[in-house]
Amino acid sequence: PAEVAATLLACQSRIAGYDASQRADGPTDFQAGTTAVVALVVEADEEPAWLLANLGDSRAYRFSEGRLEQVSVDHSLVQELVSHGLITPAAAAVHPERHLVTRALRGTGSVEADYVVLPLSAAPRLVLCSDGVSDMIDDARIEEIVAGATDPRDAADALVGAAVAAGGRDNATAVVVDVVGL
Repeated sequence: PAEVAATLLACQSRIAGYDASQRADGPTDFQAGTTAVVALVVEADEEPAWLLANLGDSRAYRFSEGRLEQVSVDHSLVQELVSHGLITPAAAAVHPERHLVTRALRGTGSVEADYVVLPLSAAPRLVLCSDGVSDMIDDARIEEIVAGATDPRDAADALVGAAVAAGGRDNATAVVVDVVGL
């Protein structure tokens, strides 16, 4: 995690510089920021594993035996409400403040990602996506798309296409990675 944390901190620094230059040339209330989801192959307990990190509401999913499972936990206001039992996941999907993230790469603030380690065998297909995908299409549709594509690139393209077709209100990014040859 130290290398990922250092990279996120470097990103934070570059965003802060960009933020400052934009405010110097224009509106003083300008704020740049982004979320992040990261996947690295590492060795854990003498076997290959995924090291996953997320910051904000970009997500990591594992797809195994025909089932999609969200591995990351969103850093958002509505996720906190769901986690505390104050609203249901269905209510979170339409909550008016669902886009308020509680952690992100910004010009200011701390950069504290969450980390998860999964054996490669537990996640033979990994799906990483921005909230521009997961906000536009629900997990059942993501699962259907990922299950229906044998090529990971086709799966990623189909996820982005479905998000855009559903209204595309935000940047839609998806990466799908298959583990082969274990």
